[in-house]
Amino acid sequence: MMPLWLQIVIAVVGLLGTILGIVGFTAFINERMKHKAQRLNAKEDKEMEEIEQLKHQKYMSDLRAIIREENEASVAPLRDKLAQVDDKLELVADGTLDTLRDRVLSIYYKCMEKGYHTQYDYENIEHMHKDYLNLGGNSFVADCVKKIKALPSEEEFKLKKKQSRKPRAKKQVLLEDKKKEDK
Repeated sequence: MMPLWLQIVIAVVGLLGTILGIVGFTAFINERMKHKAQRLNAKEDKEMEEIEQLKHQKYMSDLRAIIREENEASVAPLRDKLAQVDDKLELVADGTLDTLRDRVLSIYYKCMEKGYHTQYDYENIEHMHKDYLNLGGNSFVADCVKKIKALPSEEEFKLKKKQSRKPRAKKQVLLEDKKKEDK
């Protein structure tokens, strides 16, 4: 048999081992729970952050919708006004085309009657033709412009006329010059 003091020491050591085991196991469980709680908190934090992001996105979406509605309400009258301006601009462009066509025809008939074009006629017709095409005009004016360009210039016409004159009696030349002056 063992002495009593040894039995007490063994019992105390066993009890201390048990207590230390329980304390260690409790510390282990507490640490696991703490770690699990941290993971849960992190997961909850992430979920809360996602919820906040969703709330923010919803708020921004609602705000954009409100702004879009307000903009639409304030822009609608401007769109109407712009449509009216576009309509008037189209009428002005059509009127300008008509005026350019009329001016080209006027110069065309004048040049055809004279049999030549002046430098002023030539430059004017070029400029008006370019504008006419830029405004969407058709080829009608282009045909007139080609015919005017085919005519001789005033200088060429007068030179050719001067070269084609036959010598005439001085009296006949004076009568012709006088008729020209009267016109």
